[in-house]
Amino acid sequence: MTAQVPDSVLYRDEQYDLIGRRGGGLVTAEQFGIEPEPVDTSCWRGFVCIYRIRENKLFLQQMEVRSGKQDYPTIAGVPASPDDLGAVYESLQLPVDFTGKIRLARDFIRQYYVHMGFQKASAYREVLDLTFSGGVLQCACDRSEEAESIRGQFRAAYGDKELMERIADAFSLDMDLK
Repeated sequence: MTAQVPDSVLYRDEQYDLIGRRGGGLVTAEQFGIEPEPVDTSCWRGFVCIYRIRENKLFLQQMEVRSGKQDYPTIAGVPASPDDLGAVYESLQLPVDFTGKIRLARDFIRQYYVHMGFQKASAYREVLDLTFSGGVLQCACDRSEEAESIRGQFRAAYGDKELMERIADAFSLDMDLK
């Protein structure tokens, strides 16, 4: 297995990895009628999104997707541009009606890398939880100190678990700090 490419969020002029979520309304390729297929071992779900928070509202800015049917409809007036792995939709600026919480992280610490799934909060120096209602940012909470206090615990415990439990934990985007 390979570490997965996370979605990313542009927030306060910085790019963050989206490493956790709770709630509904984030974008999927399927909602646009696209049946994604794995791009490669680093993108099993077949698509990656870039979101932007502008004026406290969440927008889908870009989506890269691979469809086995090569069917790429226009999204919000934006046609797909072919690329090496499928197609990319750029400059979407599509409002996202997400209600819930997302966890963002940046400044990854390489020594805590796990070679499967998504990386965990404890492997980053900066960790933020953002709460949204109907796509509008309600609050931001810095969780960096908490993540630092448990740094390395996920990676240390990872090898002690059974294979299926390791896979489930590694691919989970739950909101545990680990």
